[in-house]
Parts: sequence; structure tokens; C-alpha cells
Amino acid sequence: NDDMITLAGVPNHWRDTPDWETVRVIEVPEQATRIAMMKSGQGDVTDVAISLLDQVTDDPSLRLVKGAVNPSKIGAVFFMGGNYQIETFPDGTPNPAENRPDLPWVGARGDAESKLAAKNIRLAMSYAIDRDGLNEYILYGEGCPQYIYVMDSCHPRYEEKWSHEYDVEKAKQLMADGGYPDGFDMPIWIPTGTTPDTFIEVVEAIVPMWEENLGIKTEIDRSVYSARRPDFFERGAINGVQAFPWGGTIGLLNYTDYLCDLISGCTSWNSGYDDPMGYDVHAKFSASYESLDDAWEALVPYHEYHSHLGELPVITSLDWEDVLVVGPRVGAVDIIEHALDPPELEGIKINWE
Repeated sequence: NDDMITLAGVPNHWRDTPDWETVRVIEVPEQATRIAMMKSGQGDVTDVAISLLDQVTDDPSLRLVKGAVNPSKIGAVFFMGGNYQIETFPDGTPNPAENRPDLPWVGARGDAESKLAAKNIRLAMSYAIDRDGLNEYILYGEGCPQYIYVMDSCHPRYEEKWSHEYDVEKAKQLMADGGYPDGFDMPIWIPTGTTPDTFIEVVEAIVPMWEENLGIKTEIDRSVYSARRPDFFERGAINGVQAFPWGGTIGLLNYTDYLCDLISGCTSWNSGYDDPMGYDVHAKFSASYESLDDAWEALVPYHEYHSHLGELPVITSLDWEDVLVVGPRVGAVDIIEHALDPPELEGIKINWE
């Protein structure tokens, strides 16, 4: 409820003694105001959308930094909620998540025709995204087109067959095949508050593409992330379309959690969809983890499932590495990563010179 958090450093902390005695985290929604604060010395660290970086690079006192250790990429992905295809868990317990075939992008369990129609809707929405245009005009070529969940097309393990072209006519035909030639109404949540500004710009550029190309009329919910965070930890609570800055390219280790997202029993996290095939893939991945090549090979069915060749349960667009702008009082920056949340503050050091 407040616009400032004041943090006090703990001297001689058992894990890491911070460089800073006091850190003030100030909520400043307007990017232009944040840039002005950095140039005037009122701020030391901030996040700025890629499209506005030219407004800070002309100031020699400011510099751009990324996560120094295992930086993760931010992806503009869309969780197509309500698509719960597991009927019972392996122990015989019914899935508490209610499948929602009343939603255009969700097919009825056990009904091949219904599932194909819903898949065509998801395919149409993916074909209607001009990824190259977004990369050129919003990310200035710094992004990478993404066609499958948690891996972009720049990854060395990526297979070109998972990509597809931007094709409005094909997207319109797929909409007709899915039973909605004139489009439909679709609520979509674009979380605000802690999400990066570049992510907001990319998502807000995709929504008009769907409206213009496919006739999908959107009603945007801009609630802060914290207000709806509990939905992700209640099985079956996600029944709408949610845009999220997670799902960009990740390291091999992180796939354990993302595979669990597709099934149940590993983590409490869910993204509004599941599928029985996840159990088999998770078992093979876990058994192959000692060998790098075998582990990646075990994930191929997971990537196939998320591609336009498979079920495409999550619609992806692009991913990129966000940057931080830091001022002259900041020295080394060795944060692990940053995306949805503020970066690890202990990784931001004072410039003692």
C-alpha cells in the first residue's frame, strides 16, 4: 500500500554482509520519471524498457548491466487457462481442476473433435503474431522469436520444425476450423506492479494483432501480480488467458519444475493446463539426468507437445534478456538473475572508488 520500502543491512550476517547500510525501494510506475531520477542522481538502480534505453545511454554516468551468473530470459507467454486434460491422478484420485470446454481454446476431455477445434484456435492465435515485427520495432533486434514454451529459436538444441511463419490467412482459416470464424470475446490478465516494462510493451502490441487479424475482442485485467498470485497455487484456479513474463529460455535444471507444471504432485504451481503425457516425459527426464545429451533427448516430446506440431497449450512470442540501468554509486553487479521480481540486492555492490 505504500510507495517506499526501507531495508536495513545486517552487519556480519552469516551468509553475506551487504555493502549498503540502507536500501530504499521506491515505487515509480512512470519510466520517464525513473529515467529522470537516475540522471539527477536520485536513483541508483532501475529497470527501463528496451525501447527507451537510448534515453539513458547518452549519459556517461549511467551504464547497463545484466545478470552476471546464469541470467534467465524473459518471455512474453500466454497461459491458456482451463485446459485440464488429466481426469485422474496415478493413485486414482480425481483431478480437482475442472476442465472448461466452454472456452474456445479448451477441448473437452475424451472428445477428439472438440480437442482438435480448440487446438486450431490456439494455433490461429500463434500464427497471427508477427514475431519478427515485434523484435524489430520493440526489441530493436535484441530478442529471439519463441514458438515453444521455455526454449527460443536461438537455442542450440532448438529444431527448426518447431517454428512456423506469420500467416494471417492461415490463422483465419484455423479460426474457422475451430468454429469461430468471426472471433470471440476473451478476457486476458496482463499483470502489473513488478512486471518489466518491455514485457508490457510486447504483450500490448500482440493484443491488437489478435483483434485486427482474428476478431478476438479482449477485455484486459491489469491487476497487480500479488493480487492474483494465489491462483497459481490452487489447482484449477486459472481459467482465463494470462500473459506472463516467465517461460523464456531456461537452463536444463529448471525443467524439473516446468515438467511438474504439466502434471501434478511435484509442485503446487500450475499454469492453467495439464496433460497425462507429462508423467512419461517426467519419468524419462528424471532417469536420464546424469547424461546431458540423454536429458535433452528425453525432453524432445515435451518440446514437441508445446510446438505447433503438438498441442501448443501455451502460446509464446519472443524472449530477451532484460537489463538494469545503474548509476555511478554502484560498482560490481553479480546478481544471479532478475525478471518478474526485483534483483537480488546483495549482488549490487558499492563503487568504493
